[in-house]
Amino acid sequence: MMATLPITRDMWGSAGSLVAGIVSAAIFSMAFVHPGVTFILLSCVSAFCLFLAGLAAGVASGAFASMVAAFALWVFKSALFGAFYLVLLGLPAIGMTYLALRRAPGNDDKWFPEGMLLTLTALYPCVLFAAGVAAAMGHPGGLLGLTNEYLAAGVEQFRNLTDAQQFTYFVNLLAHTLPLIIGCTWILFMLVTMYLSEAGLKPTRWNLRPDFDIQNLALPQWLFPIAVVCGLVAGFAPPAYAYVGLNLSFMLGFPFIFAGISVVHAWAARSVFRVWILVGYYILLSLPFAFTLIPMFGITLLLGVLDQWVNFRRHFAVKSALGRIR
Repeated sequence: MMATLPITRDMWGSAGSLVAGIVSAAIFSMAFVHPGVTFILLSCVSAFCLFLAGLAAGVASGAFASMVAAFALWVFKSALFGAFYLVLLGLPAIGMTYLALRRAPGNDDKWFPEGMLLTLTALYPCVLFAAGVAAAMGHPGGLLGLTNEYLAAGVEQFRNLTDAQQFTYFVNLLAHTLPLIIGCTWILFMLVTMYLSEAGLKPTRWNLRPDFDIQNLALPQWLFPIAVVCGLVAGFAPPAYAYVGLNLSFMLGFPFIFAGISVVHAWAARSVFRVWILVGYYILLSLPFAFTLIPMFGITLLLGVLDQWVNFRRHFAVKSALGRIR
């Protein structure tokens, strides 16, 4: 089987990526018929097709699948629809696949580090947000004012359900936080989709990268100071700058959630109750209740931030080694 694998992969790289692009475009066009959570789930499936093509047959195949999908949406929908697909899914999938299949700089024996891959992925929505702020500078109130107008028009039917002051407060709050909600959601579903694509390829041994090592995920040291500076701008700068700082601080801080998750995985890996620890942790992390969700995300974020200095995983390894010696 190993002798025929390159031929099979070449065939997948041509015909398979074509099919992946067409299926991805079809699913993405269906997503707009079902807004909300269904849109997010269908977008994940659409990106899943692109990652399958790229992680199985190489960056060129993934890029070809993305271009096929964008062209199909341009032909059957509109040029704007195809461009939106490229910005939301196509180009990021190409970039993430390229990084995932790279070797670590200066060390051909290791793959591109997961922490840097996560960080660069998180920077993408930050760049798009900054571009949106720059593009809307000519509009009264900038991007925030523009978002306020669209939101107010979109939820006008709910105005009679509450008083005018509460309605204005809700729209203004949503307008302030909408970029970070969209950005963090995008980061989450793109990373999870790529991870699931890799996991789906492993049983067939078509995965070009052996695995993503979640236990040893380490973020670059420069990320936390930048996120803190953005947070300080959000708290103390004039409103226009505070709006930008607020959204950037959340999007740049979001990777520390994953760093905290990697700490939990590293701790669980050295326990005889590994499976139970992880099952219990993810159940508490996914329960849709504020009294569990907020504390769990807060603890996870704190673990990820503190790991920058404490290096919990090194301490876990030392304790494990001492335990074996004793």
